Amino acid sequence: MSLETFNKMSQTLLSTYNNVDALLLLPNGVVTLVYPYEEHKRAIGHNILQDKNRKQGANQSIVCKKSIIIGPVKLVQNGKQAFILRKSISNHDGFIGFSASVIYLESILNTLEKTLKSENVNNYSIIGYDPDNGSYYDKVISSKGAVNCNPHKDIINIFNTNWQISISPDDTGIQYRLLSFSVLLVVLFLIISPI
Repeated sequence: MSLETFNKMSQTLLSTYNNVDALLLLPNGVVTLVYPYEEHKRAIGHNILQDKNRKQGANQSIVCKKSIIIGPVKLVQNGKQAFILRKSISNHDGFIGFSASVIYLESILNTLEKTLKSENVNNYSIIGYDPDNGSYYDKVISSKGAVNCNPHKDIINIFNTNWQISISPDDTGIQYRLLSFSVLLVVLFLIISPI
C-alpha cells in the first residue's frame, strides 16, 4: 500500500471513529506506515514480533486470527499509555502482517471516571489486559481510593480480553454500581467493535 493511499484511508477512518487516535500498518510485524505521522513516526521500524514486550500479544493475534485488544501499554513512539487493537492480516499463503489501531487511555478514562463518580463509587481499581506483562501494577488502568480486603470483583469480556473490576465493599449499593460499570464497558466495546 502506498503512503498516499494509507494516509487517505486513515484520515477517513479517524474522522469516522473519533475514539481512535492513530492507525499503523505492520507488514511482517514491522511498523511501516503510521497516521498521524508526526506523533507516531518513532514507531517506524519497530518489529513487534522480535520485541519481548509485544511478542506474545502479537503471536496471539496470529494464532487466534482475531482482533486482539491489549492494554494499557506504554507506546514506543511517544510513551503515552494506550490500548492497541491489533488484527493479523493473512492471504492465501498465510500471515503477511498486522493492522493496529491506537486508542489513548486518557480518551477512555474521562468518560469512565465521570460515570463512576456519578454512581458514587469512591474506591475502585480497573485492571487491563496485557499478555506481555506479568506485573499487576503495570496493568492497572485506573484506580481511586483504597480497595481494601475482600473487594467485589467482576470480569468483563471485550473481544477476547478480560478486564478485572474491583470495587471496595465499603461503597454502598455495590451490585447496582457493578451493573452500571458493566454497561459502561459494553458501550465501550460497541464504540471499539466497528474498528
